[in-house]
Amino acid sequence: MPLERHFSASCVEEALDVLGRRGPEVLICAGGTDVMVALRAGALPPEKRVLLDVSRIAALSGVRELDGGAEIEVGSLTTHALASQDAVLARSSIILPRACRSVGSPQVRNRGTVGGNVLTAAQCADTIPALLSLNASAVLAAPGGRERIVPLADFFPAPKRSAIEADELLTALRFPSLGPRWRGSFYKLIRRAAVAKARLSFAFLARLSPDGVVEDARLSIGAALPVPARFEAAEALLRGSAPSAELVEDAAEACAAQMAAATGKRWSSPYKNPVLRAVARRELAAMLGLEAPHENGF
Repeated sequence: MPLERHFSASCVEEALDVLGRRGPEVLICAGGTDVMVALRAGALPPEKRVLLDVSRIAALSGVRELDGGAEIEVGSLTTHALASQDAVLARSSIILPRACRSVGSPQVRNRGTVGGNVLTAAQCADTIPALLSLNASAVLAAPGGRERIVPLADFFPAPKRSAIEADELLTALRFPSLGPRWRGSFYKLIRRAAVAKARLSFAFLARLSPDGVVEDARLSIGAALPVPARFEAAEALLRGSAPSAELVEDAAEACAAQMAAATGKRWSSPYKNPVLRAVARRELAAMLGLEAPHENGF
């Protein structure tokens, strides 16, 4: 069914008014990098008859430090290009600017938004693994001044589905700022050099104590699980341990085992399983300050 109405909101209140009246019918458009492709292909869900353009809501763009810098807020309309160059994000998240820099092409990064990337709920979305490792939460506004804050760990109930309700608007992503002893790695494995979906994307963070012990570890790998999630068994192996080749090997094996258990045997398994293990081993070793040779071209 073709679109029947188009609304352009200049503020959050206007957008929420439309969502409150026609929520289930509304398709929200921000950067339009996914919506316009679906619109031209005639692939919109049949119930979506109203297009709501929120791209002009200036308040939803930009990076802000909250609570004296203890928490970082990324407006949902912040473009990947802006996020990839933001000094606050580079200092406080380490890996999010790298993830945003890997998205699509310069044209897509200039239009596409961090919030839109999250709401696709795609297993291959570039920013989701980074935000999961950052313990990020989604800030959702609704009519009547209601607000919900949902951890991204609970935001993806099923493949390609998010927990946003029909009358809600994603206004921001928030996460605790990382301290000086954190290290990070982001690596995207793709078929070609540019404008490609991730075959796998690795978003790793670790905090080391002054004597070199791993105090905390957060690992997420995109395009590896049916629903975006962290690799908790590998994280548990790393926490409280001194970095070593054996530790890295065990953690990489735990990552591969979690993917295999979650996805079963698929056509891509003979490729993905050894590649995930090899790249995880390399990225973990580099992040923890160990020698990390490139293996088999990865």
